[in-house]
Amino acid sequence: RSGAAVAGPVDGHGAQARARLTNCALDVSAAELVAAADGGQGVLLNDLAAAACALPALDDEDLAWIGASCARADATMLVIGVGTGIGVAARLADGAIVAGEGGHVEAPFRDAIAERLRDAGAASVEDMLAGSKLARLYAAVADGDGPELPEAVMARARAGDSVALATLSWHARALGLFARDCALTLGAWGGVFLMGGAIDGLGREFDADAFRSAFDRHHVFSHRLAAVPLRRITHRYPGLLGLAEHLLPR
Repeated sequence: RSGAAVAGPVDGHGAQARARLTNCALDVSAAELVAAADGGQGVLLNDLAAAACALPALDDEDLAWIGASCARADATMLVIGVGTGIGVAARLADGAIVAGEGGHVEAPFRDAIAERLRDAGAASVEDMLAGSKLARLYAAVADGDGPELPEAVMARARAGDSVALATLSWHARALGLFARDCALTLGAWGGVFLMGGAIDGLGREFDADAFRSAFDRHHVFSHRLAAVPLRRITHRYPGLLGLAEHLLPR
């Protein structure tokens, strides 16, 4: 069997599966995987769906805590990818995998910074929180100009730049609110797991306290949310691990 995990929605099932990458002009199909492997069965998964498949196989050394809580192995778990775009998938309590395009929902954030981002053309959660948009977020926080590349924002934060630090704090709070709403929608009491190039790139600059505080804040379910484990995936290739788990189940 051969397989691939791709950054885009997968349409169809089995041999009929096909995907077009969201942020790249590339199409791929299960039939093409079979042809490349010279036969067999081709499996095509969304990259966040593949990461969700990997969740039960991750050890403590593959994860970092964002505030301690007790995990529940019998509950739905949610994975959010923050990289070039924003991806969302879940592993339900019965082991089923659900993947959608949650990063493309309209951004619910309502403050001066969010309004500046809207004025600059941002509309979705991905527009505001994807790692590729950090430079635009910096400009919104500064209410002026900023660096052109997201890497420059991270470098400025490491150097102690106050605007860069405020940018990353806003990003973490907004991401926490988005993760909270996804967890409430899916009942992800088994944990929320963050992954992706932007999270990896931030490293120690990721404002875990701001993320956790925003995630826990709710007028009805704050007590339940506070018990949800929040962790960052540090495994280098969670998508490949999940694809292997899907192709070769234990």
